[in-house]
Amino acid sequence: MLFMKKPTLSSIAPKSDFSALVKRTRILVIDDVETEFPFEILRREGYAIDYWKDAQELAKLETGYYDIIILDIGGVGRKLDAANEGAGLLNHIKSVNPSQIVIAYSGQSHHSNRIPFFKLADQYVPKPANVLTWKETIDDLIANKSTVAHYWTALRQILVAQGYGAKQVNRLEKALVLAAKTGEKPDASTLVATTLGAVDKVATIASITGKIIAICSAA
Repeated sequence: MLFMKKPTLSSIAPKSDFSALVKRTRILVIDDVETEFPFEILRREGYAIDYWKDAQELAKLETGYYDIIILDIGGVGRKLDAANEGAGLLNHIKSVNPSQIVIAYSGQSHHSNRIPFFKLADQYVPKPANVLTWKETIDDLIANKSTVAHYWTALRQILVAQGYGAKQVNRLEKALVLAAKTGEKPDASTLVATTLGAVDKVATIASITGKIIAICSAA
């Protein structure tokens, strides 16, 4: 007798049209010098890009409101970490939300104590960088990290760190698989509350769950 494998999120994740992925990917550039990034050219290419001169709303950086954050390492983030600036901000973002995609961006030579922070970034782009470099870097991250597998791995990591066992994590995955198979698009916060109950970092967990639901319902 043949036994069917239990479907997982990775096994049922649809392949979305790449142009549609680009259009729905929210990108944030944090750089104290606005003129060093080719905003207008990339916006004309269909990329949705916001700009902050410095970290303005920490909650949006922690919860995954933006799909990709392009983070200048020098001259930003001093209110959070005066010594390490953007490197400290990168460390904070990744410690709260490991699924957050971050491109480290710098033209400075940094002290060796910042090197571990740089390693947290999903990609590094040295200043100055041309439009082609930016397009290739962003497209690569959209294709390879704006995925169900990436978000689910990070979500599991957060839940395990909070003490949730395999049974509880599997319950959430089962609910997400069911929603994907039936074409439903449940509210992420409600789904998390129903399957897990009260959780810490609820905004971050709900945001990542919402990204998974959005990807699975996009095909």
